[in-house]
Amino acid sequence: MIQDLTNEAYEAGLKAGKQIVILAKEVYGRQMLYPACDTSRLFAAIADRSTLSEVNIRRIRQLGYEVTVTYPKPLIFDFTNP
Repeated sequence: MIQDLTNEAYEAGLKAGKQIVILAKEVYGRQMLYPACDTSRLFAAIADRSTLSEVNIRRIRQLGYEVTVTYPKPLIFDFTNP
């Protein structure tokens, strides 16, 4: 019964266009998930954290949100020019 309700909520959320954006960064060898939009910041505030865990992301998806994970662009240095 609970699984059915979760699936219904997930499908309804996708139809409603609910989406959040998360920024994944590597900090001291650990992958950290930072909120990158207003809705994801609100979820982090509800969790009373500055980052979101994988468990948080799983639960947010169960609420019907589509989660987009972005990665920072790597810095590219040109060492050939002095």
